[in-house]
Amino acid sequence: MIIDCHGHYTTTPPGVGEYRDKQKAQVAKDPAFVGEKGKVIVSDDEIRDSIINNQLRLQQERGTDLTIFSPRASWMGHHIGNEYTSQYWTEHQNDLIRRVCDLFPENFAPVAQLPQSPGVDPGKSVAEIVRTVEEMGFIGINLNLDPSGGYWQDKSLADRSFYPIYEKMCEYDIPAMIHVSAACNDCFHTTRITLLRCGYYWFPAVNDVGRL
Repeated sequence: MIIDCHGHYTTTPPGVGEYRDKQKAQVAKDPAFVGEKGKVIVSDDEIRDSIINNQLRLQQERGTDLTIFSPRASWMGHHIGNEYTSQYWTEHQNDLIRRVCDLFPENFAPVAQLPQSPGVDPGKSVAEIVRTVEEMGFIGINLNLDPSGGYWQDKSLADRSFYPIYEKMCEYDIPAMIHVSAACNDCFHTTRITLLRCGYYWFPAVNDVGRL
């Protein structure tokens, strides 16, 4: 079996973007806006069309069998709004990934986005790990090393505030994809994508792997 370990749902139906645009408009008016989770209006037929004509077609053309599939990375947008904005958006994104995998179980395996937000305790993301792994069968998570959106204002992945996430990864024996991030700080040029396996953490600045 040939597995593509890094795939994103970049071809989501229009209803997904419409939901996000409404969220952005609400928090633009009031950064503390909470609101409700609401609904993303997307049909199964729309999902099928978006996958068959794109990711599934590329799978078949390239000869791969399975894609490890997660929400669109550039749309994670953890710096947008507040922790509730990220929570609702993340839940909808993960629900959508589960729907894709249910419709194409032989072709896609689900990986979760986390509801990270600047200045918010990373441990609050554990609840979504539990939901997606225990209730939805996800096999991994995407971990954002910079939820500030390129300003690098939060603590590093080596900080103890991330330990609850690592401990839950160890419990479930799941990996995390530490996704590439942009930088709005001239001290940083770019960061790399790497895999974080339970029991280990990555120091991006020094290219080293350490034991928890």
